[in-house]
Amino acid sequence: MPTSPHQSTYPPAGTPVYIRFGLIFRHHGIVSDRRVDGAPRVISNSRRAGGVVEETWSVFADGMRVRRNRRLTSNLRPAEIVRRARAWSGRPYDVLFRNCDHHVRHALGLAVQSPQLQSVVAVAALAGAALAARR
Repeated sequence: MPTSPHQSTYPPAGTPVYIRFGLIFRHHGIVSDRRVDGAPRVISNSRRAGGVVEETWSVFADGMRVRRNRRLTSNLRPAEIVRRARAWSGRPYDVLFRNCDHHVRHALGLAVQSPQLQSVVAVAALAGAALAARR
């Protein structure tokens, strides 16, 4: 998958994509039907931007490799996925209730949840239980 806006093979509009950051986290977005210099834009709920934005491929990539999220599928048409992704434009980012996972799953018509957040909470609960058991 291209990391540069000058490469020619990009996923089609409505495709869920992500970049990795940190050791275990991913930032998710939806490929837009709008292009800049031949590269699609990506709609994402970004902590960096403070909410849902439609940004260039290279800004979304932030120097990382953009990957297709093949685990998330939808029965919705691509145009509907893009419309649903844009419907959250201007909404503020909230790590607990409106993060990039929530946004992408909403756009795809899936249950709005954050598997990454659920994993972090589960690990924190286990760590807390382990510390409590040591006392």
